[in-house]
Amino acid sequence: MRPPETGSLKWLRPTGSNADDFAASRPLFEQWLGRSPGNAVYSVNTRSIYRLDDDTTGPVAIKELRFESASGRLRATTIRRHRVLCEFRAQGAFRARGGNTPQLFGAALEFSRGLITRVFILMSWIEDARTMSIDVRDLNDDERDPAFERYAHFLVRSAQRGLVHGRHSSENILVSGGARDFYVIDFSHAQLYRTYHAPGFARDVARIGARLVIEESCSTDTVWSLFSHVIRAAPRASVSEAAIREEFDHVLNDSKKRQKFSRQTRTLWRGWPFRLHQ
Repeated sequence: MRPPETGSLKWLRPTGSNADDFAASRPLFEQWLGRSPGNAVYSVNTRSIYRLDDDTTGPVAIKELRFESASGRLRATTIRRHRVLCEFRAQGAFRARGGNTPQLFGAALEFSRGLITRVFILMSWIEDARTMSIDVRDLNDDERDPAFERYAHFLVRSAQRGLVHGRHSSENILVSGGARDFYVIDFSHAQLYRTYHAPGFARDVARIGARLVIEESCSTDTVWSLFSHVIRAAPRASVSEAAIREEFDHVLNDSKKRQKFSRQTRTLWRGWPFRLHQ
């Protein structure tokens, strides 16, 4: 990661955090961005995640979002500005409501000639974490039902805080520790409603199951066992098998282009401030 000019960054503090505490911590955050964390732990397209070890806070994750073309920077700064920042705002608002997601320290915007070039999101690193895809793949027959029941209740609790992840998958849920602590990550397509939003939750659950099949973590029959646990854990009669099956088939069988159009249609207003009911 190329270190930014920290003196010219525009900083954002997480929802619910104390302004004075955030201001006092900014020199430490600037030190993190000024250091070279080495190679990315994860990188796809214009997004990368780096790990940084700090004696004060423990391991830190730095997520870098890059806008590499002039047109991309212009869109990020103008018509897509709220969508660019939505990931940080949605994660912060979800955590402020009691949602389980890595602790957010802050975010910083880098500009060049008045346009956003990069966004940095600073958060805690979850040690010894594995994705749901890996966790489900490694479950034996005796472990599967108890694990699916815990997953189902975790997903329902998250949804009851208003979260509609929008592009959920088994890769966006982390499992950590012997106590099986669960975390939601990657809020780039997320919406936060005032209350539980059953249609959005059904789509999220279906997408998680579809990704488990795509990743060959388990069979379709096993995924339907997970869905059964979710339907039982959800508020009474709020999620139907038919709604889950429709989205499940859509993800597995429809073209990527059609899926992308469907997601964009559903989240047309996602990035505007009134979509985040904090």
